Amino acid sequence: AEGFDGKVGTSKTVLVDSGSGTQGLVVFVGTGPRSQDVDWRLAGATAAGALKTLKASVARKVVFSSVSGLVHQCVRHLLEGFSVGLHVDRRFQGKMAAQKRGVETPWRPDEVRFVSEDPQSDKYAREATALASGTIFARELVSAPANFVTPPALAAAAEDLASRTGLSATILDEAACEEMGMGAFLAVGRCSDLPSHLIHLKYTPPGEITRRVGIVGKGLTFDSGGYNLKAGEAAMIELMKFDMGGAAATL
Repeated sequence: AEGFDGKVGTSKTVLVDSGSGTQGLVVFVGTGPRSQDVDWRLAGATAAGALKTLKASVARKVVFSSVSGLVHQCVRHLLEGFSVGLHVDRRFQGKMAAQKRGVETPWRPDEVRFVSEDPQSDKYAREATALASGTIFARELVSAPANFVTPPALAAAAEDLASRTGLSATILDEAACEEMGMGAFLAVGRCSDLPSHLIHLKYTPPGEITRRVGIVGKGLTFDSGGYNLKAGEAAMIELMKFDMGGAAATL
């Protein structure tokens, strides 16, 4: 594309004639010099950002054209970055922001396709969609304030996730944790007016089980009350709503 240098994170949108009396848009995305590894997630997110700047009625179908030699992981990362890049979280924007925005809704295409000779391309797209969905789920939990994502609310989100994905969910309340001797765990939330919960989700695959894998994430939802003993900018006390990010990523 004329005037496009291909630097990482840049894009250029060109209007083209499709040859059937209609026009389409081609988005060129910069991936940097050939000598450097490509961040395909960033490339996908850059394409999403370029399309989001357009009016919703302009682009309803998005088609990614195959790049020669693009392996499975690159395709998955590209589509994953695109899906995550499209996401807009407006749950906590105030009335003034909504009034300025009017009735506009976040742009999303009706269809996203990856054109490739690889018969597994549809599988890659499904994998990317699942990974992007998980990333968005975790981001929304981390982005929400502590008065929204409380221990009971996080436990409820985990149960809902389990019901939608075929996992089994066990939520231990404080009495159950006490019975199991989890004093250190309970001590962390002792000063809160909300009860602590331990979330245990389990996936059981079909067939013979040959090994067990456990993933543990810290889920401290961080009440804002009490004294702040972490003085200084490095404490990042005002950002500690992300102290449950490990649990969000695990979910």
